[in-house]
Amino acid sequence: MNSSTSSFKTELRVLAVVLVALLAMEAWARREETRMYDSKMVRGIPRETAPFSSIQKKGTLFLGNSLFRDGLDADVLNAALKTDRNPVFKLAASGSSIAEWYYYFNTYFVRPQRVPELVVVGFGLSHLDDQHSVPAERLGGYCCDVQDAPRVFSEDVYDFGERVEFLEGMALSSVANREWLRHRFLSRAIRGYAEVSQEMQTVLRKPSKAKVVAPPTYQRFVRFIDSVRQQDARLILVAMPATFQYAINAEVVTTAREKGVTILDLRNVAGIYPKHFKDHTHLTPEGAAIFSRQLAKQVQQQAAAVAPR
Repeated sequence: MNSSTSSFKTELRVLAVVLVALLAMEAWARREETRMYDSKMVRGIPRETAPFSSIQKKGTLFLGNSLFRDGLDADVLNAALKTDRNPVFKLAASGSSIAEWYYYFNTYFVRPQRVPELVVVGFGLSHLDDQHSVPAERLGGYCCDVQDAPRVFSEDVYDFGERVEFLEGMALSSVANREWLRHRFLSRAIRGYAEVSQEMQTVLRKPSKAKVVAPPTYQRFVRFIDSVRQQDARLILVAMPATFQYAINAEVVTTAREKGVTILDLRNVAGIYPKHFKDHTHLTPEGAAIFSRQLAKQVQQQAAAVAPR
C-alpha cells in the first residue's frame, strides 16, 4: 500500500512538473508572439480594414506570403493606389499558400463584410498547387474559426494527428507558432542559422529537372477563385520575381483564363537585378520599391481597362 501510494505521488509530481513546463512554454510563446510579424499583422486586421466595411466593394487587398511581405513597398503602393475611396491593405503571412489564403479571405473579409473590390495575390513556384504543405497548426491559430473545422477536415487536413494540431493551434500560441519559435530560438543559439536556413529552403523549392513527380493539382486554387468571384470581387494573380527561372503551370493559366482572372507575369521586371534580392526569392527594400512601382502601374492599367466608360 505504501509503495502504491508513493508511486502515485511520484506520478503526480511528474505531471505537475510537466504542466508547469507547458504553462511556462505557453507564457514564453505568448510573450514572443508580440514580436512576430504575422501575429501583429493579424491582430491589426480589424483596425486596418475598417475602411473596407464603410465603403461597399471598394479597396484593394494584397494577399500573399513573405514574397509580398518583402516585395511590396507600402509607401509606393499607397502613393499610387490609396485614396479615401480606395483603401489598401497588405496581408502577407509567412510561409502561407493557397489553402491559407482561402481561409484568410473568408475569415477576415467575407464574414465581417469587408470584401474589397480587388484582390491581388502574389505567388511563386508551388504556392497555388494542392501539393504545397498545409500547416494545420497555423490554420487553426491564424486563419480559421471553429466553424471552419468541418471544411478543413474534409478538404485540407486529413491526418488525425494534424487535426489535433489544428485544434491545439486555436488555443495555444506555442503550437500555432511552433515553427517560428523554433527558428527564433535556433537563430539566437546558432550564429548564421537564419541565413543558412533560408538558403536551404530556397534551394529545396527550386524545380529539379531530374526529379520526377506527379503533375500538380489545383482544386484549392479553383476553390479560392470561386470564393473571390462569389463576392463580386476582381482577382489578379502576380507571378513574383526570383533569381532563377520558374514556369507558370499551364493549368493555372488555363483555369485563370476560363474564370476571368488576370495573371500579371512579373517574374522578370526591368531594373531588378540579382543585387536586389536578399536571397533567391525575397527582394531587398530597393528591389521592393522598383517592383512595387511596376506592380502599381499594371494594377492601375487593369483597373482602367474594366472601369465604366
